[in-house]
Parts: sequence; C-alpha cells; structure tokens
Amino acid sequence: TGTWVSDHPLGPFEYVPYNPVGYKPGGFVEGAGHGNTFQDEFGNWWNTGTPWIGVNWPFERRIGLWPAAFAADGQMRVDTRFGDFPHYMPDAKIDDPDRLFTGWMLLSYRKPATASSTLEKFGAGNVTDENPRTFWVAAKNEPGQTLTVDLGATKTLRAVQVNFADYESGRYADAPDIYTEFKLEASLDGKTWMPLAQTEPPRRDRPNAYFQLPAPVRARYVRYVHGHVGARHLAISDLRVFGLADGPAPPAPAQVRARRSDA
Repeated sequence: TGTWVSDHPLGPFEYVPYNPVGYKPGGFVEGAGHGNTFQDEFGNWWNTGTPWIGVNWPFERRIGLWPAAFAADGQMRVDTRFGDFPHYMPDAKIDDPDRLFTGWMLLSYRKPATASSTLEKFGAGNVTDENPRTFWVAAKNEPGQTLTVDLGATKTLRAVQVNFADYESGRYADAPDIYTEFKLEASLDGKTWMPLAQTEPPRRDRPNAYFQLPAPVRARYVRYVHGHVGARHLAISDLRVFGLADGPAPPAPAQVRARRSDA
C-alpha cells in the first residue's frame, strides 16, 4: 500500500519517497495492497489491505487489517509485523501499535496432522503449512469428522484459528444453511479429551473462526470436531494454534547488515 499527500482534499497530490507504507511479503497470507486508511472511535489509525489467495479465481483475496501510525513529521507507517498473529483490540487511544501484539507464537507450524477421512490428494498435512492455497478436504461433509494436530510436546495454548477453504463450494450468495458449527478439544496424551472452544449462537458463517481462550491451557494435541459448513465439502486450509512453548527462546541474530541495491 502506498500513499500520496496533499494540503487540500482535492489535491494536487505528491507521491511520498518512503513508500510503500504497508508491506507484507510473508506469513500466512501475503500482500497488503488495494486498501484504505481510517480512524476508530478512539482515534487509533488502521490500514486495510487485500492479501492474495488466487485459488478459485486469479483475483481471489481476503481482507487484512493492521494498525497504522504517523511520526512527528507526518510520515506514515503500517505495522504488519506478525500481522496474521493474534493482536489485542484496543479500547482506548494507544501511542505505539507494537503494544497490540500478544507475543503468542505459532505452535502448529509444520506439525503432524491426522484426519478421520481424506478426499483424494487433499491430505491433513496441508493444515499446518501456513499456506492458504493448500487445504485438507474430508471424504464427506458430515458431523463428527475430525482433524487433529500433534504439537510434539505439551505447550501452553492461548488461541486457535480455523481457516476454512472454498473448495468447489458452488456458493455465491447468502442462504439459511450457510453457517459454521464445530467444537475444539485438547488433550495431553491424545486419548483423554477436554473441551477447548466451540461455536455459539447465533448461527453465522465463520470462514476464519478465531478463539482466544479465557485462560491458558496446557496440551499437546488439538482436535477439530465437525458440525456443519454450508458448502459441498468440508475443507480447511489451516488449523493454527497459538501460545508459548517451554524452553529458551532462539538467540537473536547477530551481525546483520542491510544494504539497498543500486539496481
């Protein structure tokens, strides 16, 4: 996302040399273009963008929302650092958008996943690859289908996001049967399960359902138990688990230098 500035609403506008102000080259979704900038009721600035998916149509996108800020000299910046990780929603004016990041890390990345059934080549391993263009598809879209992620060790869970995929959905308008219902469970040993979260009334579509847990939960396994989606297939692109792992944090990189190319 770039910006032009002017002293008058109708211009003339001048292109600023520090563009782009919004830039998201990696993560679960990439891209930050075709957006806009606005203030919330507390005076905080936000910037939207449209990260690219491009599976069902070349211009298929989603909407991203990131905090923005202005320096004393008026220079604008958009904070996309960990931009698709959990952030707090402010309920007052904040001075530094970095304060909104929870610090919770992605625990499910490249972890093994298993499913109760699989359609053709759309295996369960696709749900932990941080790629919205790959997905798991169940053999049948029926209640009781399960998808389980093994985090490899007991960790502290803080939030879970279930991202559904539109594989051959054939749905282009709203309808009474287009709603999402499921529950999430957690386990220490993969045998005994406890409730983690579930969808609640009213019934509605939840293509990127996100649950922030009311309290930290210690678990190794996270299981999705299907209820309903209003589509031909049950398809999930990623089951993302956030929280904190035990052990020391990785060391910070040393002797890192950046040099702008002359090209």
